[in-house]
Amino acid sequence: MPIEFPYSSKRTPDFGLILTPYVWLEVKTAKGVYRSQRFLFDTGADFTSFPKSMSRVVGVELSICPQKVMYTANNEPMITFQAKVKVRFAGEEFDLPCVFTDRDDTPFLLGRVGFIEKFEMFLSAKYKRLSFEKK
Repeated sequence: MPIEFPYSSKRTPDFGLILTPYVWLEVKTAKGVYRSQRFLFDTGADFTSFPKSMSRVVGVELSICPQKVMYTANNEPMITFQAKVKVRFAGEEFDLPCVFTDRDDTPFLLGRVGFIEKFEMFLSAKYKRLSFEKK
């Protein structure tokens, strides 16, 4: 049974309709409860990324995480902290490799590593939705 997410859409004067795929994941907090969080599904992103402040919510101590400089889509460098968070999606609980950035204005991005190998994905412009099925 597929899990479906309708695209978010906005109309622009220059480019017409822009469709954006968002996905809801449940993220396990430091208190042991799951919290629903909306992520932009970014097939161009290697890693799932979180803003710095989310590290406190999920109980990740950034000072002990490996650091790496990564680059944004507009080639701006940012310091990231590599970690894993426990998530639940499609009834499956798993550790998702991710990075926390050194900023709080970072959007929640769902990247490929640790996620796309678990699910079949279907992006449909015709039906304006993103669907997932377990492999």
